[in-house]
Amino acid sequence: MFWIWLVVAAVALETLVTAFLLWRLYQRRRLIARLRKVRAVAEPSALPARLRAYAEAAGAESAAKGLIRIRQDCEIRFQPDQSWHQLQAESLVALGAPGFLWQAKAKAGPIAVVSVLDAYVAGEGLLDARLLSLFPLARAKGEAADKAEAMRYLAELLWAPDALLSSPGLTWQEQPDGSIQVETETKSGPARVTLMLDETGCGWVRAEDRPRAVPGGAVPTPWEGRFWNPQQIGSRLLPSEAEVAWILPEGRFIYWKGRLLDYRVEA
Repeated sequence: MFWIWLVVAAVALETLVTAFLLWRLYQRRRLIARLRKVRAVAEPSALPARLRAYAEAAGAESAAKGLIRIRQDCEIRFQPDQSWHQLQAESLVALGAPGFLWQAKAKAGPIAVVSVLDAYVAGEGLLDARLLSLFPLARAKGEAADKAEAMRYLAELLWAPDALLSSPGLTWQEQPDGSIQVETETKSGPARVTLMLDETGCGWVRAEDRPRAVPGGAVPTPWEGRFWNPQQIGSRLLPSEAEVAWILPEGRFIYWKGRLLDYRVEA
């Protein structure tokens, strides 16, 4: 009798896992379909000359349509005292409106030990990180996630020069120190990120109030990223490496670092 119940439990667990994986696949396909359809609702302001020169030097095309597909090798951790998870990741970036979808997996053989879905589509943000595709590691949705993911989109424009040239629904403002502030509207107010480029094509990004998910909600927290080591990636000249960190009271917490493998524009 025990073995019968064990088999029943195993079949039930397999069915549950299969159903969840199919739902995740459906969710991803639905988000990609929405990402292809979104269009800017506001006229863009003029792109600063230094950013235009950066994008053109990278080989970007102002008439590009569709999506940018970026592949990465990267590492992620969710707390300062946790170990790093090695991930293979793919990011889709919209051309025509602010938006992206980033999906990453850490595998042991055929099994996805850690999977992460991070997105900003049609003004809505989503973070969903899971262990063994089932057990939540981190999840964020709602107005704070909308703003946080919009900020990620703005920060990663340095990795998406074709999106820079389309300048979809964004407002740019050059600062006295030579940095450039970029802003887009979200349901919870404007999302702003400051960009800085040097003469080699490397750069950094910073936001003073990116929402950070904590137990019970989200806390506005200083946040920054660095991009370096320009290389030819596909048909674009781009910083090939990057890292991202929260600036916490106890110190700088680097939680993501990665390397570009490929960059393509798909109609």
